[in-house]
Amino acid sequence: MDRQIESEIETIHSSREDRIRIGVYASIARSWIPVFIREFREREPGIVLDVKVGGMEEIYNWLYTGVIDIGFLSRSKKFSCDFIPLAEDPNFAVFPSTFPLEGKTTFPVKDLGDLPFIMPSFGGNRDVQTVLDENGVVPRKHTVNADDSTILSMVASGLGVSVFSQLVLDGNMENIQMLPLSPPSCRVLGMAVMTLRDIRPTQAEFIAYVKNKKL
Repeated sequence: MDRQIESEIETIHSSREDRIRIGVYASIARSWIPVFIREFREREPGIVLDVKVGGMEEIYNWLYTGVIDIGFLSRSKKFSCDFIPLAEDPNFAVFPSTFPLEGKTTFPVKDLGDLPFIMPSFGGNRDVQTVLDENGVVPRKHTVNADDSTILSMVASGLGVSVFSQLVLDGNMENIQMLPLSPPSCRVLGMAVMTLRDIRPTQAEFIAYVKNKKL
């Protein structure tokens, strides 16, 4: 083979090896990813982390089509791939600050069926729909195609109630109140890859680093 062609192939392989492409939920991009980038850059300054933010279906689709190497999102039975669990993210019922909770310490999922309900978007709807389905609840649902902050603003304005996870709610608590659900529920967050058998050494190193983090 021509040496120039060999050199170009080596350059392509090298550039791919030095770049890890990840897809993440917006809530994970706000909370976990800045720490991952800073700490992993200190460990491996030659490796670049490319970040794309999306919803559940987007991220799994990016994984299937080779757009990303690793997805950070919640586990879903609908999608088939290798999934490495990292943390449980508990779900909460979310209300306007004026909503009368009358000393409750938890909120029954079944009671959500009696209230106007604003469904989260961008993948969060799948996590929340699972909670509703598991409890046989069919709320008076309004679906809003907007980011989490916008939907929480609608809740704060008294347009309805909703369900969000702890990670989403961190830093987004203005003019709202929340209670743990009864029965309790959570989404499992982790890393998804098409198959652990085919990951490259740099990806394996990054995955090992994340697994050893306290999240």
